[in-house]
Amino acid sequence: MKALLANLTVPEVRTTIDVVMPKVHMRASETNLGVPVGDAGIATVVREEMTKRGFRFVDRAQEAELLLTLNTSTRQGGEASGFFTAFLDVNYALRDRKTGDVVHEGGKQAIKGVQLAYEKAGLDAYKKAASDVRKEIIPAMMNSLF
Repeated sequence: MKALLANLTVPEVRTTIDVVMPKVHMRASETNLGVPVGDAGIATVVREEMTKRGFRFVDRAQEAELLLTLNTSTRQGGEASGFFTAFLDVNYALRDRKTGDVVHEGGKQAIKGVQLAYEKAGLDAYKKAASDVRKEIIPAMMNSLF
């Protein structure tokens, strides 16, 4: 029987699958010690990383399949020997727009920044958080979606 099966050829079929990634609307609130940070926050990094993976961002929530809410804020940590510490807290939620169900949520707390002033320490924490976004947060989102 094995000899008979060994001589059979198995037909092979190849096809192309075109994957269309979902449209995302992002709403971000990012502050450094209560003051909005603008482009110094991590929302830009989140957008860049998701765009690299094929997601398309839209300006209106009604056009999106996924809604991403990003909240980041820093707080004073303390001062020692002229060095000031600030901590950044990051929280996010990715929801299905139609159902409102949470697809993925998470965060990272107390990302530490140290500088010669509290404001600069907060911005330092944002810079460090950009690495966490690339290495941890975006991959976690991708794993929950696919």
